[in-house]
Amino acid sequence: MCTYETDIMHDEFNDTLDDIWTKELADLDELLIPNYFGPMRRGGILFVGMNPSFNEKTVKSFFSGKMALDISGRSAFAWSASPRINRASSIAYSEWSQRNYHTFFRFHDVIAKHCERDWNHLDLFNFRSTSQKSFEKLLAQRPHYVAKQMDLFSRVVSSIEPEVILIANANGARRARDFLGLKFDEIVGHYPYKIGDAFVPIFLSGMLTNGVLDTFSRERLIWQISQSIRR
Repeated sequence: MCTYETDIMHDEFNDTLDDIWTKELADLDELLIPNYFGPMRRGGILFVGMNPSFNEKTVKSFFSGKMALDISGRSAFAWSASPRINRASSIAYSEWSQRNYHTFFRFHDVIAKHCERDWNHLDLFNFRSTSQKSFEKLLAQRPHYVAKQMDLFSRVVSSIEPEVILIANANGARRARDFLGLKFDEIVGHYPYKIGDAFVPIFLSGMLTNGVLDTFSRERLIWQISQSIRR
């Protein structure tokens, strides 16, 4: 099993996020702080989504109940807030969500346990937005932001050196495929992606939850992932 590797430069990556937000997004109304990177495990399975949603009710419940802080939901996460919520508190909320938001993360645990591996979760974009339609519109209007964010994503992935990557979002999968130049290998049945001297298997999929991926397709996907790790 993998262990936390605090030498992975999450503080450096978060400095980059702040720089991107300042230069590319600060003119947006109601802009929220980025979903900051916490300490990450090296190796294992890397699950990738498109971008984090923002549930104000859950946020307020977490900070009042778990951290005894009076956080008034969205306003405390505003990029323009002074003082705004700090990185450590934001990261604590993200880590709690991964452990407790079973609606979204339960199949991450199922797959990881089947493969006997630990896991990390990243999003292509650290931009908090619940509406995928409005977020896609924003991306179409801000190509410089997209390029910088995708470049940062690829750097973070390289630092983790995962054994296998599953991008479980159809829009995110298409963007990652095009940005990373992925080509499907019909012999091995996945998209090989070179990190350092090794080729890492990438699997592209729709979301694992909300009925997007049926039980049988998910079962087959888990088998494919486990087989790629054992090669």
